[in-house]
Amino acid sequence: MREYTHPPYEVTETGWGEFEIAVILHFTDDAGEEPVELYHRLKLYGEDDPSGQASTKKPVVSETYEELVFREPAETFYQRVANHMPVPAPPMSQSQWFTTFHPQEDLRKFSAARQRVAGMTASVQRQLEAA
Repeated sequence: MREYTHPPYEVTETGWGEFEIAVILHFTDDAGEEPVELYHRLKLYGEDDPSGQASTKKPVVSETYEELVFREPAETFYQRVANHMPVPAPPMSQSQWFTTFHPQEDLRKFSAARQRVAGMTASVQRQLEAA
């Protein structure tokens, strides 16, 4: 077991395999929140190499997005979080391999997919009405 209490919350290891790891988030006393346990499928091998050969040149990056929603948080905790000035995380040694997100491009793709589904749905409805 490892405990990380200061950023960056980055773990770098070598090996091979795949297994589930548990991440337990503990909050300060003023939060009044119980610890939250998250699970992450840790992959120590790449899947995107077309040759099927493992590479030691490129690290395996397996990212997931998790979001915590605090419903009716304690007032002291809420004030501390609301008044906290964000501090940029220090550079991470593996950041060149991380996924880059482009919200506008993602929105364009979702809109195009939605239009395509609407067109396909209308086509099927016309076929059903004609039958």
